[in-house]
Amino acid sequence: MKYVNILLIGLVLLFPGCTFLDVVPEGNIESIESNFEKRDQTENWFKYCHFWVSPFTTSVISNPAYMGTDEVVAGTYLRESGFNWSGLYIADGLQRTFDPYCNMWRRDAVYNSIRYCNTFLEKVWGVYNMTDAEKKLWVAEIKALKAYYYFELLRHYGPFVVMDENIDPG
Repeated sequence: MKYVNILLIGLVLLFPGCTFLDVVPEGNIESIESNFEKRDQTENWFKYCHFWVSPFTTSVISNPAYMGTDEVVAGTYLRESGFNWSGLYIADGLQRTFDPYCNMWRRDAVYNSIRYCNTFLEKVWGVYNMTDAEKKLWVAEIKALKAYYYFELLRHYGPFVVMDENIDPG
C-alpha cells in the first residue's frame, strides 16, 4: 500500500511536467538556409567540405601507402601496441574482404563529404555579403574537391555511383 501511494504521488507530480516540455523555441532557429546567409557561416561550411581530405592523404592509419608497403619493418612491439596500424596487416597479406583494412566506406565518409559539397554548390549563390568572383572561386574549389573524392573512390574501389546532386529523402 505504501508503494502504491508513492507511485500515485509521483504520477501526480509528473503530470504538470508534460506541458513544460512542449515549448517550441522562438526566434533564431538554425537551418541550412540560415547557414548560407552570411559569408562567415558559409565559410564554415566551406571548411567542413575539406574535412575528409586530410585522412585520405596524410593519415598514417587511413592511407595504406604509408604503413601497408613492404618497406616498413615493424616488430611485434608495434603490432601489439594496442593501436590499430591497419597498413601493417595489409603488408602482412592479411587484408580482409568483408571488412577491409583502411576502408574508405566506413561511416559513409566520402559520400557525406560529397553531399556537403553538393549542398554548398546549391546554396552558395544565396549569400548576400560575398562578391560573385569569390563565389565563383569557392564553387570551382568545391568542384575540384568533389573530383578528388571521386578519384579516391575510383582508385580504391573501381566503379561507383556518381552523386551530381543531393537526393531529396522526402
